[in-house]
Amino acid sequence: MVTKKTSPEEPEKGPNEVAIEKTLEAMGQPAPADAARFQMLRSLARAVDSAPFKAALWTEYREALSDLKTDLQDGDKGLEEAVAALKEAARGAPSVGNAKDRKADARR
Repeated sequence: MVTKKTSPEEPEKGPNEVAIEKTLEAMGQPAPADAARFQMLRSLARAVDSAPFKAALWTEYREALSDLKTDLQDGDKGLEEAVAALKEAARGAPSVGNAKDRKADARR
């Protein structure tokens, strides 16, 4: 079992807790809204290390990690789409809106 002791007062970390710390670190600083989710994953990793044969813990841990990764990736996609829309608007491309607005603008 891989363990990492952070200080003499703290218990040794199990392999899942060490791995989740590396994973969360790679994801970067959490937004304030995601801080609790990061901590939940740390707690689940610690629980899985202490009870590795509890399938329910593994399921919850995997789902929580997958959900966070998906949400963070979707956030990046939204930013990319917003930047692309701004670039199109800067080039004078027609903006996205409803057809009535576009027809009224065309008549002016």
